[in-house]
This record gives sequence, C-alpha cells and structure tokens, in this order.
Amino acid sequence: MNNSEQPAPSIRIALIEDDTEIREAYQSFFNKQTDIICILTADSVEAFLNKLRPFHAIDILLLDIMLPGKSGIDAIPLLKKKLPETDIIMFSVLEETDKLIQSLTLGAGGYIVKSDTIEEVARQVHIYQQGGAIISTAMARHLIRYFNPKEGTLYSKVNDKDRQVLRLLAEGWSYEHIAHVMEMSINGVRYYIKKIYKLLNVNNRQAAVRVFHQGIDNQHE
Repeated sequence: MNNSEQPAPSIRIALIEDDTEIREAYQSFFNKQTDIICILTADSVEAFLNKLRPFHAIDILLLDIMLPGKSGIDAIPLLKKKLPETDIIMFSVLEETDKLIQSLTLGAGGYIVKSDTIEEVARQVHIYQQGGAIISTAMARHLIRYFNPKEGTLYSKVNDKDRQVLRLLAEGWSYEHIAHVMEMSINGVRYYIKKIYKLLNVNNRQAAVRVFHQGIDNQHE
C-alpha cells in the first residue's frame, strides 16, 4: 500500500457531559465515523480524571460548562495541566459572551453550542483539527459585538477606564483579580464599580452585566 492509500488517522475525542442521552448519542455517532473515535466519556470532571489513564491519547476534549462538581470553566487549568497535548473545546447550551471570554482566556481552543447538530459538531471538529477556528456563528457574533461596541450604548456613559473595569466584571473576575489587572487597590475597584452601577442605574453585578450585554446586542439588531 503506498502513502496515498494510507487511511487518515482517527481524531481521538473525549467528552465530559452530564446529560446521559447527549453523551451516549455523541459517543455512538463519533464511533460510527471512519476518522473520529470517542475514546473516553464521563459525566463530570472528577469522574473523567478517575477514568483517565496514561494510554489515553486525546486530541480534542469536548467539555461541558454546567457540570456537577467542578464546572467546565473552572476545570480548564487543571485539565490543561493533566493533558498538555489535548485541545479543549467548550461544549455548552449557554450562549453567553462572558462564558466564552472566560473559556478562551483560560486556554480553551473553541466554543460549540449544543443547538448545533451532531453532524455540524463533527464538521467543526474536523475544521479545528485542520487548523481552523471553532466558534459557532452565534458565539462569533457575540464575540464581535463584545470587542466592537458602537457608540450610543451604555459605553457612551462611561470612560475608558470604567469600560475596562466593567468588561472584567462581565467576564466574572473577582475584585482582587480586577485590582491586579487594573493596577489599583481593592477600594479603587469598589469606587469604579459603584460609579458604574450609578451610571447604569443598577445596584448589583448581575444587573450590570445584563445591561452590559444588552447594550452591545441592541446596537446590532
């Protein structure tokens, strides 16, 4: 057999998903493909780590966000340490910009939403394995809106430093982390957040983040 006749190597997939029906459906589908194989599944990060063995060579790990025990996002640093050669792709029902940004910031290689069909997920896996980007159309749109807001939204109400603080707040970071990134004191962070709350006419983080995303989305409708 010459090189042109050699079968393409399988893409080795692992899946952490707590919904049994979804997990089994994806495992069955992948294992019927000629060039993808699902070698390991689990319903939580903890169960996955208990099952993981040195011989498990995983190319791509599809990782749900909302999991029992440690969440998918919280688990990214640990999983990257355990599997340095494995690419982590978030696999979630959530279409939330802050989850996307947090995931990418922590080292995820992409973000697939569960509203996509199994066939579409498989197609995106192939694209990623070939060096392409793997973010669903909906999430790509959220990402563009996040980084390219237009004037006339809530951004017209705050200055550049306020916007940086608000963006970090929307990404879910703690006051301590924001203080470190912005090179200010914790009290300084509290001052800016209090100022932002007043400008947005809200009184808590959740409401500020909601206005933040609504303000971006409304400019693109």
